[in-house]
Amino acid sequence: EPSYTEKDGRKFFISDDRFQKIAVIERHKCTGKNSVGIVSGFGLRGGAIASSVSHDSHNIIVIGDNDHDMYLAVQELLRVQGGYTLVENGEVFDTLPLPIMGLMSDAGYEKVNEKLARMIPKAHEMGIPKGFDSFMALPVIPQIRITPRGVYLTKEDRMIQSPFDH
Repeated sequence: EPSYTEKDGRKFFISDDRFQKIAVIERHKCTGKNSVGIVSGFGLRGGAIASSVSHDSHNIIVIGDNDHDMYLAVQELLRVQGGYTLVENGEVFDTLPLPIMGLMSDAGYEKVNEKLARMIPKAHEMGIPKGFDSFMALPVIPQIRITPRGVYLTKEDRMIQSPFDH
């Protein structure tokens, strides 16, 4: 079970080796919708990873063990108009810009491959297991997914409010 701390009568999530924070930010219609939850199985420590490739809505999705690095990751994706980014201990480690709709690169295969060859081992070093995917936001895949409107329970076909939603 995730750990929490209390301050001023409110509970605050504490990231650990098993649980990290996940957020999704709507990026197509400027609705300001976003949702935050807790994810397990990614093992990320010391930073955040974010992407604008999150099937099938392709909103920004970010996972991290602290809010500051998650914020930096999202800001980096906004700066480069989409892509993948890794933030470690308060600094952007590297970013693969995908400026064409936040989904495609115009840099050519060699440059993209070179960037990924640097980023993927770093992601594993930060604790992300092999097979990390961008399907956490796809609400039709069982059993639970995160959307800008909240956490979606696919088997029950219903949304639930995350205690972290604003």
